[in-house]
Amino acid sequence: MAFWDLLRCTSLVLCLTLIAARQVVLVKQRKTWTEANHHCSDHCGGGTLMTITSDPQLTTASSKLEGNEAWIGLSRGLLSWQWVDGSSYYYTRWAKGEWMKFYACGTIRNRLWYSQSCGSKYYFLCYTGSPSSDCTLNPVPGAAPSMPAGSSMASPVSVPFEPAYTSSISGAMDGPLDASPSESYTSSLNAGMCFSYTLHLVLERMSWNEARNYCMSAHTDLAGIPEAEVQWTVSKLLLYSDAAPGVWIGLHKNRLWGNWYWVNGDVFNFSFWGKNKPSNPLSEHCGMVSRTPGRNFTWEDECCGVKLPSICLEEN
Repeated sequence: MAFWDLLRCTSLVLCLTLIAARQVVLVKQRKTWTEANHHCSDHCGGGTLMTITSDPQLTTASSKLEGNEAWIGLSRGLLSWQWVDGSSYYYTRWAKGEWMKFYACGTIRNRLWYSQSCGSKYYFLCYTGSPSSDCTLNPVPGAAPSMPAGSSMASPVSVPFEPAYTSSISGAMDGPLDASPSESYTSSLNAGMCFSYTLHLVLERMSWNEARNYCMSAHTDLAGIPEAEVQWTVSKLLLYSDAAPGVWIGLHKNRLWGNWYWVNGDVFNFSFWGKNKPSNPLSEHCGMVSRTPGRNFTWEDECCGVKLPSICLEEN
């Protein structure tokens, strides 16, 4: 239990008792993420998959692994990663690039976190109170994992989100077509106030200026990516799209001062440039998100006259 969890407790004595009672065990049964969390709840004293919000907890988890990779209570919601017990998601120990992969459940290995498909089967780390005898009991060979009838996850959060949608096309036949579904997100970067936005993928290929003119007439502007969660939303929108080699976004270079900025006014505090990008300061002044396989939806600089699909931003 992290320090901030202590602040949420109504009784300090009760909190200290819970800390002392909560143990961590490695269950050497290979289960999916959901099955593992059910097991922690049903067989390990009403526990959950382990939450890791501090260095001491990371050390505890690592000491239990015995060289294995195991599920922890980390899953992806619609907009962000989250802990199964509702703990704050501030402390992170992702291996390089793992948080951006298109899987929705987390494992730990060698003190680092990895993103895996929730249907894969791993050992798992449980928080326990007073576990029953079958908490860590090895399963009968050949027996399929099962969940008790009527059981439910102890987690108060939603089921992990893994993108798996198909694209359809909508829009006027005499103009650029928007790819559906669009993706929405909420931002609180502007003076602490929350604003809701929708991103529209436009498949018609246009120059950067043409794309911006279209976005401003049909929506609000070319999309900015001011934070990591918006980058994830954009990546999710492009995952199953036919938008190779990439899409225009509202990223532009000031030719006088040489700085990059968002044309819709977003603050430029976050970047996701690809390796050795931007690479051509003399002729490539417009920004795109790469759809090329293996580039992980990173940003690239490109000549503004190149014809590409684009992503428009609409303020809700």
